[in-house]
Amino acid sequence: RFAQMLVPALGEVGWAALQNPHRKKGFYVLLSPDVPAVLLEMGFMTNIHDEANLASEKHRNRMARGITAAIDEFFETEARALAQR
Repeated sequence: RFAQMLVPALGEVGWAALQNPHRKKGFYVLLSPDVPAVLLEMGFMTNIHDEANLASEKHRNRMARGITAAIDEFFETEARALAQR
């Protein structure tokens, strides 16, 4: 559920995601059922454009705002769901 909130939030701050950004992997850190977790690749150092974005404080701040918005939305949604139980 968090990943479904994260992708649109990053799009709102200008990060162009892949058409199908969701992948399911068996990484140990992503398997805990009680802790929400996503693996976010913000770029690749082998890509000149990505490397420039990752080196840019302005770009990193934009990305951080998108990630923060998704985290806030997730916990607001979870709090509402718990309150309704």
